[in-house]
Amino acid sequence: MYRCYRYWLPIWLLSVVAHGFKLPFGRPKTHNATTETETETETATEKYALLVDWMRSNGGRVDERFGLMTRSNDNLEGATGRGVVALQDIAVGTELLFCPWDLVFGTVGDTAKVPPETDPCDTLNAYADHVRAGKDSFWYPYLSMDDSLDTRIPTIWNSALTELQGLLPDAAQGSSMATWFSNSCAGGTPFDQLDPAARQSLLAAITRSAGMRFLPVFDLMNHHNGLLNTRSNAAVDGNSVFAAVDIPKGSEIFNSYKGGLATSSDIFRRYGFVESWPQQWTWTDTDAIATSATTTEAKEERFLLLPDNVVVIYPPASMTDQIGVTAPLPLANWQADSKLHNLQLGADKLAGFAESAKRLLESLPSTAEEDTLLLEQLEVLATQRGLVSSSDPSSDRDAILLSDRMSAIAYRIKFKDAVQTALDVAIDTRIAHHQDIPELKSEL
Repeated sequence: MYRCYRYWLPIWLLSVVAHGFKLPFGRPKTHNATTETETETETATEKYALLVDWMRSNGGRVDERFGLMTRSNDNLEGATGRGVVALQDIAVGTELLFCPWDLVFGTVGDTAKVPPETDPCDTLNAYADHVRAGKDSFWYPYLSMDDSLDTRIPTIWNSALTELQGLLPDAAQGSSMATWFSNSCAGGTPFDQLDPAARQSLLAAITRSAGMRFLPVFDLMNHHNGLLNTRSNAAVDGNSVFAAVDIPKGSEIFNSYKGGLATSSDIFRRYGFVESWPQQWTWTDTDAIATSATTTEAKEERFLLLPDNVVVIYPPASMTDQIGVTAPLPLANWQADSKLHNLQLGADKLAGFAESAKRLLESLPSTAEEDTLLLEQLEVLATQRGLVSSSDPSSDRDAILLSDRMSAIAYRIKFKDAVQTALDVAIDTRIAHHQDIPELKSEL
């Protein structure tokens, strides 16, 4: 499962500077350190039961119908593993869970605040210390469900970053976080050489926390902006999650990690997956607008990709502002409105978008078809060598690098296919304007 930043909390809460917390050793709450189910081979179901019991024993609430799911998630490209499912029908407005602030790792006492002027390393090192403490930690029921080490997000990639062909904006931002952690919090030890607990602390902060806050049970929900069916409410005493719609038995319960103008590239960089829909793709075209004979002004191109290859070029705020907020998104309406929206952009905007998309695809060193062939060859190689991806540096290094490379290639295929689809829609819409673009159409 892919996690992180899974909390749709009010802006005032998310905007608090992520600067650590008072080390929460010895919280005056309960945790039964030894139970019959706590073994080295605890199943995910057993760990979840312990977590729920821990939450309820310490002032939290979890609805009986809010159950753990341990199957593949077809809604996210490449995402597998855990999630949350409705064990019975759940009516709109039902409180699904409540987490008091003193059960949120990283807060000050029973408030939502993080202490000011605290070194972020204190936060991360405290998290790592609790991981090392195992069952002796008050937070063990929560930390035992943290599978951050099982992910290979671009944040910790090295050589695989070059496989992105420049299609992931600010790709170096991720690796710089690992470098910062190594230099500032780990005495200069390279990230890949740190012990698992230290690496887990940074990965958990990147992929699970909201402003350096970690919300138990909450962060088990998977992400889907299109099928979002919950809403979150941060109050004085804690954070609650409610059913935003009627949720039928067997349906997955979703959260939103990011919405609004967050692009598919943003989500991939931080979480390592591409959402099935809605996908927002963007790129910067430095050749788009000539401002003088010798200089150009960069222009951001953006489009929304919906199911059935429906494209909304330059999507309006009336659409993007609903992403991550409206549950669920009005897909049928968006699909029905897309054609008229694109037509109303006008011939010049459509031509400019099409030309920019064509320039982007032509500037790349490989096509989506060539990438697909390469990915198939790498998959065969991985099978022949029996390589299994792992985030553990003690595992086969070749397996790790190959896994990262394959993920990068799969991502760039997604990007190129999406841009090609948008280009085709732009050209077809121009044709509908009775202003064909033969010089483009003939070259594709």
